[in-house]
Amino acid sequence: MKTLITFSLVMSLTLIVHSQSVNYQIVKDAPDSIKNLYVSIEPGYVDGWFTNTTAGYALKADLFFKDKLSFSFDIRRPAYVDMNYAVNKDVPTDIPEPKPLKKMRYAELGFQLNISDKIKNKDLKVGLYSDITYGSKYTFIYSEYIMVPGKLRNITQLRTGITYINTFIDIDDDIAKDFTAINVNNSNETFTYGVYGMDVDNSSIYNVETMMKQAILNAGIGFKKITNLVITTDYYKAGNFSNNAKMFDFYGDILFAPVITYANVFTLGGKEWKLETNNYKRIGWRAGYSQRLFYKTKFTYRFEMGQRPGYSANRLYAFLSVGISIPSNVKIFK
Repeated sequence: MKTLITFSLVMSLTLIVHSQSVNYQIVKDAPDSIKNLYVSIEPGYVDGWFTNTTAGYALKADLFFKDKLSFSFDIRRPAYVDMNYAVNKDVPTDIPEPKPLKKMRYAELGFQLNISDKIKNKDLKVGLYSDITYGSKYTFIYSEYIMVPGKLRNITQLRTGITYINTFIDIDDDIAKDFTAINVNNSNETFTYGVYGMDVDNSSIYNVETMMKQAILNAGIGFKKITNLVITTDYYKAGNFSNNAKMFDFYGDILFAPVITYANVFTLGGKEWKLETNNYKRIGWRAGYSQRLFYKTKFTYRFEMGQRPGYSANRLYAFLSVGISIPSNVKIFK
């Protein structure tokens, strides 16, 4: 028998608490017994990168092996918005541009090694009932839950991986002056961007518009928390089963880009130019958080922010994605 905690929350942050007795029975409490493959289908993500803002869908897979290793794969496609591509793809311009112009491509492969894996006892919150009422001025959120003794699994991981990014960039103002174009057929013919009102080979050289490719290595540490608690209760508002079955991840990485290249550009006169610049940073960082629900509702979301490697300005970004996570068991070795 446990105490039921009820609270009502409105935008004015009014809190009402009362309690009553609820009987429950634990059906499962096994954070060390979870599926080993999770495929997340995420139909909505936003990547607010100062270099290029995108929005689209993502597909992410996580595979756990022998409670020691895990592998992750992440693909993103900006199906809804690629800001630089949208602005430039149909606008007639005399600025040198790459051929062809593409939407951003993002792919990441990650590896994680468990260096600590412990289970401890902890009171876990199990939701029994919730309701939302929308008013003209306030949103009223009503939730009921109980605290149940359960098991919490804590994992510490070492992380590494590689990320491939290919994105269109549009650079002007003072930053463009750090880019030099070299004629691929005559290395003695060069020009520097950022000069307003000057043309080279019938093209303006004020803006830098090209594709930037990056291969980024990451190394860092991650913390994973897993609960897998399922109960039944005699509470009339609750369903057949209630649960606290979740996976939380928090991580921090240092980023290093051994490869940063820029696509050749073409002027209206037909000349092809190679781009060079020394104004870039190979080092970056990121920190992220994600949550995945196991039981019935398979909702998942993740958030990440940091500074990606690239040309010195405009490296900050923030990423948010939501979707559903599909768990399954696969046999890696028979």
